[in-house]
Amino acid sequence: MVNPSSLTSCSRQSANVWLSKLEQKGLIQLQFGKCGMPKLTGLAAFADAEKAED
Repeated sequence: MVNPSSLTSCSRQSANVWLSKLEQKGLIQLQFGKCGMPKLTGLAAFADAEKAED
């Protein structure tokens, strides 16, 4: 299993904050040991919007 924080070069705590925000927006579903993405197009749109802000 891959640790999401190792993919993003951030701390585990920071990764958990972002994962929680994405879950609250309904873009992902967090479960023990799993992360579902029922709205992949919504997640992609969110990522594009974040890139545009940088």
